[in-house]
Order: sequence, then C-alpha cells, then structure tokens
Amino acid sequence: MSAMHLLFVYGTLRRGFRHHGELRGARFLGSVRTQPTYALVDFGPYPGLVGGTRAIAGELYEVPGALMAALDAFEGDEYVRGNVVLEDGRIAEAYFVRPEYRHRARPLAADTWAGPD
Repeated sequence: MSAMHLLFVYGTLRRGFRHHGELRGARFLGSVRTQPTYALVDFGPYPGLVGGTRAIAGELYEVPGALMAALDAFEGDEYVRGNVVLEDGRIAEAYFVRPEYRHRARPLAADTWAGPD
C-alpha cells in the first residue's frame, strides 16, 4: 500500500474544472483555505501558486502515492510540489510555480481562481 498525501488544489484540478478527472482515485476532504502567506498568478487558462500575503481558497484531497506521481507528471516542468500551511495549521502539499516560469504569468488580485479568462 502506498503512502497517502494531503494535496491542496486551487485551480483546474478543483471540482467543476476541466482537469478534475486527474484526481480520480483521490478522496475529497473539503474546501479549505491556506494561511495568508501565498498568492495566485494567472497564466490565462490556468493559475499558479507563489509566496505572498493572501489566504488562498481551494480543496483538500487525500491522494495515494501512485496518483501523486501521475499528478507530478501531469503538472509538468512549470510546477514543483511543496508544502502549504492551511488555515487550521495542517500541512498539505501543493503545486507551486517554479521561479523561472513566473514571468509568464500576471499577478491575480484574488484569493480564488474563478476560471480562464
């Protein structure tokens, strides 16, 4: 049995968005917010997570290790998995934009990504 991961998602992996099916096999734990130490950036068709001063809204999932490996491949080179602190103090993993790709995005003055432009 592979290890389980807590994964915070904030963009196209959320319920109702186009890539939610990639989470097939994960268990939805609820809607959550991060501590106010993050920000969203907008690439147009999808968002990214960076350090900042906002509490970001998203969803929390329990994800098997094998699925995490598949999600790493799905997210590709633009993202790196790192830890976020949730509002309640729990630690979860999330996909952050790699610094070398941040120049391609514009800052998003919101705590929730509403969808592509």
